[in-house]
Amino acid sequence: MKKFKIFLILSALAVLLMGCSTAFAKAEYNDAGRIAMKDDRMQKSNSVFNPIENGYSLIVESFDGRQTLCKVDAEEDKDIPISIKLRKSAGIAKIVHVDESDNITKIVEFNEGATDGEPQNITVALRQGSNYFKIVAYDCRDLELEITSPAFE
Repeated sequence: MKKFKIFLILSALAVLLMGCSTAFAKAEYNDAGRIAMKDDRMQKSNSVFNPIENGYSLIVESFDGRQTLCKVDAEEDKDIPISIKLRKSAGIAKIVHVDESDNITKIVEFNEGATDGEPQNITVALRQGSNYFKIVAYDCRDLELEITSPAFE
């Protein structure tokens, strides 16, 4: 009986910890200081991240946190076209641009629920120096992302 009680207590703790394990992603979703950090912080399952022609593809069963998609070094300030296709069955996600001075610009945001993956064509102002493109999300399920631009060659 004592072993069974210990088992129940450990099981309850495991369930509580699993429920809190992605809370960081929700807390950091709008935290500019965290988003601008060069290191990524995420929890994901069944993930495939690949380069594609002029861009990158990310397919994830579940995703919480922030991940750098690519870095572009610009010799001068310039505008670049970007195409973003994002499909998900649940959750909230956004694609952001972080410049060398850690200024963050939200490129596009996908609200709660499903999205259909229709392309979004956007012009982004790169600043001289290092520019990072990141996905920031929480509670995302069945996520498929393609981000492309001639500047990503």
